[in-house]
Amino acid sequence: MYIWTGIDVDEQLAGIRERVRQLEKEEGVKHSNLTLPFHISLKISFEMDEARAPEVVGTLETYYRKQKPFEIPVSGIEYHTAITWIRMRENETLDRIHDGLNELLQTRFGVPLHEYDRDYLFHTTLCLDEDAALVRRFYEKLKDVPLPAVLRAERFLIGASPAGALGTYRVVKEILL
Repeated sequence: MYIWTGIDVDEQLAGIRERVRQLEKEEGVKHSNLTLPFHISLKISFEMDEARAPEVVGTLETYYRKQKPFEIPVSGIEYHTAITWIRMRENETLDRIHDGLNELLQTRFGVPLHEYDRDYLFHTTLCLDEDAALVRRFYEKLKDVPLPAVLRAERFLIGASPAGALGTYRVVKEILL
C-alpha cells in the first residue's frame, strides 16, 4: 500500500480546477489528475505494509492536529517537462512540517527519504503526463489564469493507494485544524 499526504486547497482553487477539468475533456485525457482534491503535497508518497497503514494514518493525524492554520504564498504557474503546477513560495512553516514528517516517518516506520524530499518543491499539480507536448499545451492554456496571492492551510489530507499508480489514490482521512 502507498500513502500520500498533503494540504487541501481544492476549494481555494475551484476556478482553475474547473478549467483543468475542461482541458482534460478537450484533450481526451484518459487518466485524470483530479482523483484527489487539489492539494499541496507534503511528502513524496511512500510504500507501507498494509497491516501498518492504520498506525501510520493515526500517527500522521496526531502530528497534524498539533499544527495551527497558516498562510502559503503562491508563486505562480510553472511548466517542467512532465508537469504543469502551481508553485508555492518558500515557506518556513511548510519546510518545518515537511522535515518533521520525514523525521517522524523515518524514525517510527523506517520510511526512507525519497530523493525529491531532499529539496522539496511545494506545489499543486495541474497536469502530469509522460506526453510532454500535452503538458506544454496545458501550461499554455493555464499560465495566465488568475491565482490567489496566498492559500490558507486549514485542512490536511491523508490518502492511500493499493499500488501507488496515478489515479488510484483516495482520501482516507481529513484533519480540519
